[in-house]
Amino acid sequence: MASTIYVISQFPKTIIPDTDVFLDQTNWEWQVCLAFPIHKLRFSSKPFKWIRYATAIVVGARGDLCTEPFPVPPIDYESPVTGIDLRLYYQTTDDEKCHMIPIEPNLANTRTVTVTSQASTCRMDFCEEVMDRDRSCIISGDVPDACGVANLIPREKGDAYIETFLRRRRRDDNDVVHIDDVRNGVFLSYCLRRAFGRHLAVLKTPNFAMSTTDIDPTAESFEERYTTHVFDPSKVARIAGPSGSAVHVPSDMASWPPAELFDAVYASAVLYHFGVEVPGAMQRWHNIFYPSGPTATAHLDHKHRHDEVDVDQKAARQRRYDSRCGIYDAIDRQDMVDIYRFKALKMEPEDVISSLEQIEEMEAARNHKALVDKVQLWLGGVID
Repeated sequence: MASTIYVISQFPKTIIPDTDVFLDQTNWEWQVCLAFPIHKLRFSSKPFKWIRYATAIVVGARGDLCTEPFPVPPIDYESPVTGIDLRLYYQTTDDEKCHMIPIEPNLANTRTVTVTSQASTCRMDFCEEVMDRDRSCIISGDVPDACGVANLIPREKGDAYIETFLRRRRRDDNDVVHIDDVRNGVFLSYCLRRAFGRHLAVLKTPNFAMSTTDIDPTAESFEERYTTHVFDPSKVARIAGPSGSAVHVPSDMASWPPAELFDAVYASAVLYHFGVEVPGAMQRWHNIFYPSGPTATAHLDHKHRHDEVDVDQKAARQRRYDSRCGIYDAIDRQDMVDIYRFKALKMEPEDVISSLEQIEEMEAARNHKALVDKVQLWLGGVID
């Protein structure tokens, strides 16, 4: 059996935030939450630093790895791993426990890049803004027609979910309160969408546990960098490239996703590959994510998104569309067909079908938008 590092963290039995009962030591119990086979710890030259970071984004609280379940100095994060089993206790402060919100185990399962017919106008606003910012796949560099827009926090989670998640996780003021905020989206190749949050993720350094040098020894310690981590090369390496590749970032980072959203995707992949089920852990946080219940929350979010569409947004969409025409006209249609055929050779059959369905839905949404704009233009002429 391969040698393994087990991480044990504390989880609350009862969740009543901002109360003495919540922080009482009798309300917390130690549970194994992650198990890292030593032979898989190759991404970072400082494995213990990486494990600390990975545990923090899964548990949702910053802390230290210790060899005992009571207050002792943390381990030496600079030391190499050895070939023996090791049990580490992840210790956090009361202040960090107040910020705690664990990642949902099935977060990646609901990720989508589809455009629904019920909210195509609002969704197209979101898609166009992300596409304008990223221009190509942030990981592979694929051209726009081979890509789609993916939410980092899946769209099905709704506005209340992302607002709650970021309010508890961010260390500064959170102003991302809508699931279709441009900062919750990235432009991804259709070939990578299914793997994102499972076999593929993006790591931002430096972070609270790691420097950029821990990933790339030739880099400066405090150089800000977004790096791909391919957890399972057999799934995506031919398209995503090797682990450690730099992500394509825009020149203007004002609307780039906050690190906590990339952390959510990364944590989802960590759980998928190294997670140990903690019975009942997420069920206890259900009311925190959905204070009005998931159905009521989703309904209110849907209504709110529709109410926000106004004349200014439509005018902005038209300006963005006009500015992009020159870019797309420069790409021959047959070139795009050839590119997609090449990509399809590297894809699983179900991924080919899924991406074709998504392309059809995106095209349907564009056609719907063009029709709506034409009718509105005609109505404007009639009224004048």
